[in-house]
Amino acid sequence: MALIAVIATVLFFAWGGIAATVRDGATGAVCRILDSADCETETAGHTTSGSEAPLYSTVQANGPGAGITPLQDSPPQDCAPGGLGVDHDRRDTARDARRADNDRERRNGSPEETTGTCGPSPHQPSGLGDPVPGEQAPVPEPPAWEPVDEGAGEWGSEDSLASQAKARLMRALAESAANAMAGKWPNASRNLLHFLSNSGEPLEQDVDQMLNDVPQFRDEVDTTLENLAATAIAQAQAEGVDGPVTFPVNTAWTGFYISPSYSRDWFFALGGIQYNVTGQITVYPPSEPGGEWRYESRTRVNIRDQYNWDGGKSTQIGPFTVSDETLAEMHRVGIAREYLAYGQSQEEIREGTF
Repeated sequence: MALIAVIATVLFFAWGGIAATVRDGATGAVCRILDSADCETETAGHTTSGSEAPLYSTVQANGPGAGITPLQDSPPQDCAPGGLGVDHDRRDTARDARRADNDRERRNGSPEETTGTCGPSPHQPSGLGDPVPGEQAPVPEPPAWEPVDEGAGEWGSEDSLASQAKARLMRALAESAANAMAGKWPNASRNLLHFLSNSGEPLEQDVDQMLNDVPQFRDEVDTTLENLAATAIAQAQAEGVDGPVTFPVNTAWTGFYISPSYSRDWFFALGGIQYNVTGQITVYPPSEPGGEWRYESRTRVNIRDQYNWDGGKSTQIGPFTVSDETLAEMHRVGIAREYLAYGQSQEEIREGTF
């Protein structure tokens, strides 16, 4: 679940009776309060400071796929009809049509759309499937996944003029703040701007960069891989195999929380995530009696997170406090939209002996 605390400074200005012209100076104000030299960083030939930072200057430089090697032909398959993957227009007419559809669904008792992704069951409890003779086994897709919280509620469900006016002001200021901090927190900026773009489309995350930026996450994944290898060898030994066997790998989703002490960029970008490991592990028995067992693994790390706000949480920056509810209201008003954050690392090859 994402918590973009950089907005805290912006809320201070909004609740102080800010006029329409504040957007021109909001970025500079954010920079001064956060004392960030990164605000002057050139982004795609454009200086993201002062009133010159447009909404998509960061999206163009750090947008979907930038710095990320695509590992899937498309985002994870969405299990819900009419759910993720539908490009909802930002125009008021389309939003009104969507609200009408929602009203009809409620009257007809239709279930609300979900934002989970399809997939097979994980290999329980160890994460290893049945071994296959030889050095290859089919590599499964990540398991089916569902968000761990309900998020902000129904998109476009609030129609009051007061809510509309407040949310639009917050959105304008949030755009300026996100562009201002693109140099310091590129992933947080990119994810927030995608939320504000109001498409609801899934957005790929750079898992390799995350593993590099968050050593604690790297350590946990390393431990998972070591345990998988040890379990595979132990199982092969117990079964008395006399030639190489390969175990497909598909672990259950596991939660990991990226705290601000680990990485402020990824904390603001995603916060809590879920990850799993897919791939294969080949076990080789000793070539001589009493020799060492050997393994070779080829694995990837997959992540999922619903970029949303479910209320009840807040973050403090200096004298300012921001709650999830502020950005959640943009989703309910229909001028920003929650989405699936997903990603897959490059294949990692390991080998060792036991």
